[in-house]
Amino acid sequence: MASFRVGESVKMKKGTMDAEYDKWDLSGWQGWIVATPKRGQSDTYQILWDTNTFKNMPLDFIAQANEDQDEWDVYYTVADELETAFAKDTMEAAKKTAKEWRAKYPREED
Repeated sequence: MASFRVGESVKMKKGTMDAEYDKWDLSGWQGWIVATPKRGQSDTYQILWDTNTFKNMPLDFIAQANEDQDEWDVYYTVADELETAFAKDTMEAAKKTAKEWRAKYPREED
């Protein structure tokens, strides 16, 4: 099984559907590892989407997550659904875009 580090650029493997609803094809969605699995806990990685992914993210994906009070600017997944990718922008640019998009599409709690 692959192992990824914080700061590594990754993308979702072809054919990966969203785990929550199995409604959106996440193939090629890209971002950075921002948290890795903790020893003795789940094997879940946290991904911050990159700017290009935000710009191409279906609005119904955001709307559904907001309705359910879920996060959409980050995603939690396992190593088997990820592969290393060439970064298309910087993590700092993605963090800025995430902040702008959270302001544009806030959850009720935000």
